[in-house]
Amino acid sequence: MANSIIFFFLFFLRSFRYDIKIASLYCNRFDAVPLAALQQLNEITELDLSSNRLKELPPDLRLLKSLVVLDVRCNQLTTLGIELA
Repeated sequence: MANSIIFFFLFFLRSFRYDIKIASLYCNRFDAVPLAALQQLNEITELDLSSNRLKELPPDLRLLKSLVVLDVRCNQLTTLGIELA
């Protein structure tokens, strides 16, 4: 439910041509990255996913080409699921 709300909100903002550079999605109890919503934001440079329940990061996260800062502190990560290069 929370993922669909975030998707709707981000899609709504994107439809009005806001260029979102920073997304702060901390403390939302996400157990998966809401990647479908985030992929709508081509210009995102900072993403805060700290203090959720993430166990891994999806490989598709690397599709966010403008992303410079990724905060995943205080999650349940056991694997990154992506190559850091």
